[in-house]
Amino acid sequence: MLLSWYDRDRDFEAPPHVSECHAARAVPGYVDYGIHYGVSLKVDVEDGGFVFFYRPVDI
Repeated sequence: MLLSWYDRDRDFEAPPHVSECHAARAVPGYVDYGIHYGVSLKVDVEDGGFVFFYRPVDI
């Protein structure tokens, strides 16, 4: 399941505005969100151009 993502060129992230709470932190909000909700796979395209965080679907 896709948990969070970031598009560097457009400066879009999902969930929207999650980084606003992390402005003073070293870790972007979309990364922290993924870690908090159990991310197990990170896909990084074009050296940070697009970043996707996935977790397994619980059946």
